[in-house]
Amino acid sequence: MFRSQRMQWRALSGVLLGFFGTVLLLVNNRDQELAVIPCLVILAAGIAWSFGAVLSGRLVLPRSRPLTAGTEMMLGGAVLLALSASTGELRPLPHVTLSAGLALTYLIVCGSLIAYTAYVWLLGRMSATRVASHAYINPVVAVGLGYFLAGEVITARTVVAAALVVGSVFLILSRGPQRVCHARSLKARADQ
Repeated sequence: MFRSQRMQWRALSGVLLGFFGTVLLLVNNRDQELAVIPCLVILAAGIAWSFGAVLSGRLVLPRSRPLTAGTEMMLGGAVLLALSASTGELRPLPHVTLSAGLALTYLIVCGSLIAYTAYVWLLGRMSATRVASHAYINPVVAVGLGYFLAGEVITARTVVAAALVVGSVFLILSRGPQRVCHARSLKARADQ
């Protein structure tokens, strides 16, 4: 939409299939209601994230991707700190347990410093559609971790949803049949 390009059928099919698979993962069972408000908030966050990913391809950014990622994280942290202060969430810190401190350290180092910097680096080299396809795999990884670490039950619906999500990523990342320009093929033959 921002580049006035038509979306390819593979990418559109992949996005719709992944969205449907993720919704299928969220719908738990008949006894529990779907938490609509949190799902809408997560959807809005995903749309905002996608908008930023696409927009980053059009902005003039520093050549250093770690600098870009660090600047974005500092600005995001400042906004979150201001929002926390405005909603009264900044209270004296309670005692932090060792496991909570280790979990926070892991999220800072692996989730922010390493993964987000790699994400920004990839955005500078690949299309936003291809880079963002990781977001569909996250729920499948969460289901696997829930099964192995928390003893959660995997149902047939979960398996079908996971298969839809993995299929969607395949559609997004696959290029389909390659079309070679006639002039290029003639030049290649002449070079031989």
